[in-house]
Parts: sequence; structure tokens; C-alpha cells
Amino acid sequence: MDNVIKISDFRPTKLESDMPQRDNSLNREQSQKTNPWWKSCLIYEIIPDSFIEEGSFQDLIDKLDYVKFLGADILYLTPITLRPEHSIDAGYDVTDHKSIDPRYGNWADFERLVNEASKQNIRVMVDLVLSHTSKAHFAFVASRDPNHPEHDTYKDWYVWENPGSEGKAPNNWPSYFGTPQNPSAWTYDERRQQYYLHNFDAGQPDLNMWNPQVQSYVLDVIRFWQEKGADMRLDVVNCFFHDRSLKNASPRAESTIPDGCTADNPMAAYDLSYLEQSACIEFMKACRKAAGTSVVLAEVALANDSIELASYYVGEDKAHMAYSGSLLRNDILSAEHLNSVLQRIQQYFPKGGFCVAIGNHDFSRVTSRLFSEAENPAAASVQYMKFCSLLPGSFINYYGDEWGQKQTADAESSTVKYAQPGLSHRNGARSRPDWSAVAEQISDTSSPLFQLHEHYLWRKQQPAIQSGQFKVLELEKPLVGFVRSAEKQVLAAVFNTSNSVINTGLGFDVEPYQCMVINSSNPEHNLFFQAVLPTFGRVDHTL
Repeated sequence: MDNVIKISDFRPTKLESDMPQRDNSLNREQSQKTNPWWKSCLIYEIIPDSFIEEGSFQDLIDKLDYVKFLGADILYLTPITLRPEHSIDAGYDVTDHKSIDPRYGNWADFERLVNEASKQNIRVMVDLVLSHTSKAHFAFVASRDPNHPEHDTYKDWYVWENPGSEGKAPNNWPSYFGTPQNPSAWTYDERRQQYYLHNFDAGQPDLNMWNPQVQSYVLDVIRFWQEKGADMRLDVVNCFFHDRSLKNASPRAESTIPDGCTADNPMAAYDLSYLEQSACIEFMKACRKAAGTSVVLAEVALANDSIELASYYVGEDKAHMAYSGSLLRNDILSAEHLNSVLQRIQQYFPKGGFCVAIGNHDFSRVTSRLFSEAENPAAASVQYMKFCSLLPGSFINYYGDEWGQKQTADAESSTVKYAQPGLSHRNGARSRPDWSAVAEQISDTSSPLFQLHEHYLWRKQQPAIQSGQFKVLELEKPLVGFVRSAEKQVLAAVFNTSNSVINTGLGFDVEPYQCMVINSSNPEHNLFFQAVLPTFGRVDHTL
């Protein structure tokens, strides 16, 4: 079946700011003022002790050549801070924000990693979990126990409330890790004789960010890591503050599932407006100031439109960039959904600042999630990564996605760490790579990994991708696409969301799950650009 592209006129306008040539050296003050390389950087996310056997800092140093081969600008480490011996959530249950978990090494080892990465022109980003802690955190230990010698100091560091009617939870707020049997975000504590709030697991009590002492603590943690030479990802920033009136959440009126949730998640059943966004956004300014010259990546999740919400967290005095769960959903790949995401990026991030993520530690592997029906799922997922990496902004490559790693079906497999009951979509995405297979792909120029490596290097050299304007094309399903344009270059990217060959009627076919990059300087693509740019001459604009 032939599908013909229908494209509206693309008539760019001059935008105010320019993006200088990339420089991600550790001369932070200079690079931040004159060379905002982070606007289009490549971030490589790893779970250290899933990425490699022990996951020590020395092990990561030994893998820096691979990170460099891939073309990453930032090595992003999921939490390396101290956690309980039997962590319930891969280190997202922090017991001390200023201590390194000894499984990774010591401070000298961390500093060595930062320095060795710097020699490869790679920055190190740490994951700071500031909305909640572990129950073993010193502040919660004191807060829950009226007989603790420091109870008075920490009694209001968490969200405590008396039981509701008949001794039940104070309200109906749901937990992200709730179950049909117990969806509540409240757990009763026998010592304190009160309930405490936890948006996530019961082992992750929420900090009371309304408390000025807690705010000071959080900002001090940010300053601490900035002084250690790290950039930082701030976990679930839109969950920092809660509605202090503790009113019941209203049932969700529409059928929309919040980004970051599955349909059966307890949070999908409620309006989540009890998460106080105005306070969260205002506090982001203080976080950015505390971060100094470090780059700040904010995670925004659990919203009907997390792209729109993320836009409020980014700016000159807020986070440098933010990402959401909009491309991480477990929905079937469709032109409608993908085009909707592109339109919202165009609407809310016209000058960049969005960080594109199609895979991470919270969701099923992209190869298995979206391309299980493809003839070659690994190749299809890498084509999709190419397409998404050409969107305006930075791009996160979750470890293993670059060679098409599949979801591990057996959560009890020896390659899976930090498995959680009932969360197979997360567990199966945290397995250890088969490095012998990776080595084979590195040496095979036709492999998905090698082709993505070449694509990332090519991406860094394209003015239209690094700093060009962005315009979504009006294409007929199952195709989606956009144009990126800079002063001397115009590129278009088209992706086929189907498992069929699509004839465009413009001189080329698009293979199943293929990303086709169309260059205005290529005579073979003249017909396409005549349709896209019917009256358009010189391009002169940047983000």
C-alpha cells in the first residue's frame, strides 16, 4: 500500500540565541557561559553494578574507552550514595546523601573516575534522590522514635499524620509502588503512632520539603556534590512538595494514563494535583543556584503531559534540561503517539532544554517494548534511537540499548540486580550485558552498535542537529518526521512506525522501522525538499 506524504510549508524565522561550538571540558564556569554544549549532549546512563560485574569506580574507569567510543559527553550513574545492605530499589533508598556506598569504592576512587573521565572529555553525572530517603536514614530513625535523643531535631523532617477515621490512612493518596490490595501512600508506624507518607515504596518515606530545615539539607547536598566535580540528575522533582491540607485525591476524570505509569498503577486512577507544582518549580531555582556550575538534569514524571510540565522546570534560573516519561510508556508504537510527542516538544521546548529518553532503569527495554514484532528487533530499536536522537535537545542512551539488549524475562536471573516483586518491567531492564557479544558488535561495521556509534559521531558534526530550528512535518501514517535547519544546512528525519515498506511518492521508500535522514544537499532528495520547502531559500536561524 502506497502512502503519500502531505507536508505543510516550512518557513523558519530567525531566533534570538545561538549555540556556540561544543566544549564540555571541566572548565565549568567558562563552558557554561560561552559554550552550552549540554543543549545537544549525549548522556550514557548506567546502573554501575549491572553495567559490569562489580561496578566499582575502577571497573568504570576501565570501561571509559567504550563510553568514549560510543560518543557520550556525560556518564550518568544511578545512585552511588549509601543505601541499606539489601536495597529495595537499586539505591533509590538513600541512607546518607554525602557518603558513597562502599561497593563502588571510596572518595579517592570517585575522584579518580571524574579525573579519568575528564581526560576523555566526558563528564560524570550523579543521581541525587532528594524527595525521599530510606527508612534507615539517620533523620528518619530519629523522626519515628519519640525516645531518640535527636527526635526533636528531626521530628518534622518527614510527613507524619494522625490516623483517619477508624484508624485508617489520613487520605486516599496512592503509592507508585502500591498494589490492588494496598494502594495507599501511607504506612502506619507503631513507634510514633502515626502514618508517614511515601509516594513510592514504604521503605522510602517522603521528606517534608515544606520544612525549611529539610530544604537547607537538600541544598547542602547539592552543593556538596557540585564541589566533588559532579553534574547531577535530580530524581522526581515534581514530587518534592505535597498539598498540606491533605485533601483526598479526586478520581481521574479522563482516561489518560500519566506518563511514567502503567494502566494498573494505583496512581493512574487519581488526579495527582496534590503534588504541589508551583512550590516544586520555585524550589528548582534554589536547586539550580546551589548547583553552581554543575549541569542539572531534572526528572519530571507522573503527569498527564509531562513534557508541558517539564518545560516549567527548565530555564536560565532553573534546571538546564529536563526529561519525562513521554517516550518511555509501555504503549504500542504508533505514529499518532509519536507525532503527538513531537508536537509537544515543538510547542513547549522551541529553544531546546528537553532531554529525550526512550529507555531507562524504570521501564522495559525499548527493543522488547516496541519492536518485538520486527524481523530484527535490535536493528529496529537502533533506528528508532537514531531518529529520536535528532530531536532538539540532549539524548539519553540507557546502557545496552545501543546494541539492542532485550528484556530479561527471568527476574531471578543471576544477571538481574535489585529485582522487586511485581515490577518485571523494571527488573528485566536492569540485567548485565554480555560483553563478549558487545565486543563482536564493536568489530562488526554492519552491527547495530557500530552503526549507532557512527551515527552519534555524525550527529555531533551537524549544525542543524546541534543548533538548528525544529519543525514537525505533517506526514501520513505510519510515517512521522521533522526538519532541523541551521544557516547552511537543512536535514529532515522520517521514521516508519510500521512493519511494512512505505512508498512516499517522493523518490524513495522507507523500510520497516527505518529512520531515513534526508539532506537538502543530496540531489537525490530534491523532490522531497521541493515538497517540504516550496518557496524556501536560504536558512538563517538557530536555537
